[in-house]
Amino acid sequence: MRNSHMAKKISCLTLSAVAAVWATAAMSQTSNSKEPVSITTPSAPQGEGGSKMSGQTSVSKADRKLYAKLAEGNLAEIDVSKQALSKSNDQEIKTFAQHMIDDHGMALDQLATLARNKGVDLPSVPDEKHRKMAERMADMSPIDFNKQYAQSAVVDHRATLKLLDKITSSAKDEDLKSLAEKMKPKVQSHLKAALDLTAGSSR
Repeated sequence: MRNSHMAKKISCLTLSAVAAVWATAAMSQTSNSKEPVSITTPSAPQGEGGSKMSGQTSVSKADRKLYAKLAEGNLAEIDVSKQALSKSNDQEIKTFAQHMIDDHGMALDQLATLARNKGVDLPSVPDEKHRKMAERMADMSPIDFNKQYAQSAVVDHRATLKLLDKITSSAKDEDLKSLAEKMKPKVQSHLKAALDLTAGSSR
C-alpha cells in the first residue's frame, strides 16, 4: 500500500511538472507571437522622398537669399504704408497705403507658407536701409512725407520687379519662380499707381 501511495504521488508530481513545462512553453509562444505587434517603427518624417521635408535640403544658398530679399521688400512696403496711414493728411495716399498693406500682406503670407514648407527662414523686419528711411520719414511734415512716400513707392516697386525678374530667370526653386511670376502683375499695378501719386501737384 505504501509503495502504491508513493507511486501515485510521484505520478502526480510528474504530471504537474509536465503541465508546468507546457504552460511555460505556451506562455513563451504567446509572448513571442505578440512581440512583432508590440514593436512600433517610427513613422518617416513628413515629406520624405521628394515631399516637403526634402525641400529643406534642396533649396540652394542663392535661392535662400532671394527668399529673404523678397520678404524684406514686402515687409518694408507694409511698414511704411502703416506709417502713411497714421501720418499722411492726403486721402489718396492713405487709400494707396491701405492697398499696399493688404496686397503685400497677402504676398508675404504666401511667401512665408512656401518658405516654411521648404525649411527656409525668413527675416521678420525690413532691411536696414528701409528701417533708416522710415526713421527719417517719421520726422517729416505731412507734405514732405507724402512726397517721400510716393517717390519711395516708385523706387521700391521698380526694385521689386527687378527682383522678381531675377527670381524667374535664375532661381533653381521652381515653386519660388512660380510665386514670383504670379506676383508680377500686382507689383506692376502698384508701380503704375505710385507713379500717379508722384504726379499729384499737391504733394
